[in-house]
Amino acid sequence: MTTWFSDLMLELEKKEEERRVELSKVECDRILQTIAVLEGRIQEVTEIAQKEHSIIDEWKQSQTEKIEKQVSWLAGQLEKFIRSTSEKSIVLPHGSLHLRLGKPKVSVVDEVAFMPVGERLGLIRIKPSLKEADLNSIHAYIRRVGSVPPGVAYTPPAVHFGFKTKGTNNNGTEQREQAEIGSNGESDTGQAAA
Repeated sequence: MTTWFSDLMLELEKKEEERRVELSKVECDRILQTIAVLEGRIQEVTEIAQKEHSIIDEWKQSQTEKIEKQVSWLAGQLEKFIRSTSEKSIVLPHGSLHLRLGKPKVSVVDEVAFMPVGERLGLIRIKPSLKEADLNSIHAYIRRVGSVPPGVAYTPPAVHFGFKTKGTNNNGTEQREQAEIGSNGESDTGQAAA
């Protein structure tokens, strides 16, 4: 009888093991289905976050543009003030104003007219297979002689306005410098403060 009982037990254990395997596959499939649903929720959250980011970025851009217009108008007022004085720089408790002389610009507009004069005056740079105008030499010549060679366009240096502000941040101090603004006394001062 022990063999019959042993065989029965072995057969029952085998069926139970098959049922466990079947049950495990069903459970695994349900778990995979749940994971797929959760991944879909992650995608939804990501899409919502991207939409919110774009809304926030648009708001940030519009607010920044408004503030930059105000800064530009105020900088124009500062430029008018410093140009009305004879000073080149003014240091104030919250920053400084300054006028800086830019560099003159030289360009060869008529090579046919310039080349003979440029060769005679030594304003030509000669490379092994190329002859070209030496703009640094032309600048030096204009400063030295005071006249512009034929075929050359000369733009005199412009006076640019700039300012630095002193503010605070987490580290205690911050210094922000505004890029040079305007040229030859012209700036965008016609705007009203927004």
